Amino acid sequence: MFCKRGICNPCSSVIGLVRICDDCAKQLHQATTPHKMIVCAGRSHPELASEICKILGVPLGQMKITDFDGGEIKPQFRDNIRGRRVVIIQPTVAHSAELGRRCREELRIMVRAAKLASAHEITVVIPDFAYQRQERKTSPRIAITARLEIDLLETAGVDRFVFMDLHAEAIQGFASVPVDHLWATPLLLKKAFSGLVIPGKTVFLTDAGYAKIVGAYARHFGVDFAIAHKEGRAEGADQVSRIIIIGDVKGKIVLLLDDIVKTGFTMIEMAKACLKAGAIKVYGGGIHGELPEGASDRVQASCLEYLAVTDSVDIPKNKLRPKIRVVSVAELIAKAIEQIYEYGSVSQLFDR
Repeated sequence: MFCKRGICNPCSSVIGLVRICDDCAKQLHQATTPHKMIVCAGRSHPELASEICKILGVPLGQMKITDFDGGEIKPQFRDNIRGRRVVIIQPTVAHSAELGRRCREELRIMVRAAKLASAHEITVVIPDFAYQRQERKTSPRIAITARLEIDLLETAGVDRFVFMDLHAEAIQGFASVPVDHLWATPLLLKKAFSGLVIPGKTVFLTDAGYAKIVGAYARHFGVDFAIAHKEGRAEGADQVSRIIIIGDVKGKIVLLLDDIVKTGFTMIEMAKACLKAGAIKVYGGGIHGELPEGASDRVQASCLEYLAVTDSVDIPKNKLRPKIRVVSVAELIAKAIEQIYEYGSVSQLFDR
C-alpha cells in the first residue's frame, strides 16, 4: 500500500505503519472488511423476514414495490446495495393462488434489480418453494416446473439458494449454484410435540413419499414407524378412496408427519384410519402449512388432536384455529444465514 498524500510510510503490509491518513485507512478497511450483508424481503412473508432480522441484529432492508395496472410490478431497493451481500427472503407459495403467482414474479424481479445494482452476492431464502411437487415428469407432455423456476431465478442472477424441507431432495441438483437445504422437522418435533415422543408408546406415520425421511427420525428417537398406503388418488387431487395402515398403531399415540399440508383431506383420512386401527390419539404435523380456503375449518372439525405447522408460508390470522399451532422457523433460518456468511457449517444446525 502506497500513500497518495505521502504521509504514511510505504509498505506492503499493515506491519510498520505508525501513522495512517484517512485515505489509507479507508483502503485498509475495504481490503480487510468482508462485504456487508443486507437482508430484504418482498411481500410474501414480511413478518418472518422481520423476525429473522431481529435475531440477526440487523435492520430489514427498505423496499419500495409498485403495482401497475395490468399486473406489472416494479420493486426498488431503497438502500445502497453496491458491493453488498444481499439476502432476499421470499416464500414462493402463498395462501391464495394469485398472491403466489405475484410473489414468484416479484422475487425474480428483485433478484434482477439487485444484480443490476452491483450487489456482490445474491442469496435467496425460499422457506416454501413453489412447484416442488413437479420435479419430474409423471405423465406425457408436461413440464418439469421445479427446474424451470430455478432456471429463471439463476438467469435473473441468484448466486445461492436456501431451501427448507423440499418435497424431493433431488431438486437441489437442478441448480448450478450452491444450495443449502434446511430441515425443520426436528424443530417441529421439539416445539410442538414435546412429551409426546415416547419410545414404545408413540408411532411416527407418513405416506410412502415421505417415508425415508420420517423413518430416519423414527430411528433417531427410538419410536415405531408406520406407513399409510393411499389408494384411488387422482393426479393433483388431495382426496383418496381408501387408506391402508402398514404397521401397528393399536394402543399407540400416532404422529402424522408430512412435508406439505394443503387442504387437509388426506391427513384427516389418515387420522381416521389410525383411530379405526386402534390408535389412542392422533396428532398432525406438517412443515409447510399452505392451508387454502376452508382447510382451517376442516382441521378444526376433524378427529386430530391438533395440527402443528411452521411459518414457512404466511398463514393469515383469520385462518388460525384452536387446533392449528404454528412453530416459527425464524431462528433456524437466521442461524443458517449466520453460518453461510461466517463460512461455517449449516449441517450442524439440524440432526438428521
